[in-house]
Amino acid sequence: MKKAMFYFLTSSLLSLSSAGAFADQEFKSSLEVLKGYSWSEAGLTVHVYSGGCTEKEDFEVVSSFSLPEYQQGTPTIEIRRIEGDFCRAWLPYGTTITFSLEELGLNEENGYKFRLANPLSITQR
Repeated sequence: MKKAMFYFLTSSLLSLSSAGAFADQEFKSSLEVLKGYSWSEAGLTVHVYSGGCTEKEDFEVVSSFSLPEYQQGTPTIEIRRIEGDFCRAWLPYGTTITFSLEELGLNEENGYKFRLANPLSITQR
């Protein structure tokens, strides 16, 4: 009984100390791998992987409109994750995030046309 209690307490302490390690991890901004996307009058809805803590604020939109070398043609839009989701919920279908036309930099003037640079993956992580 004492041995079982020792193992229980030791494993509990180890899991508590490692939980803080995830919160302190530095996350590097990256192009998000999408599970899917859809386009409507509301804007672009992206289907992303999530551990349960993913929020819209964890992403940024990078558009070639804002780049100095952009001249003309179809602009490229990237959805970049700027904050990691280190939660451990089991969400096999991920979550969806919607970006408005304004957030994407799209309007009648540019014809609402764009190229999405993000890779698509239909497998689970």
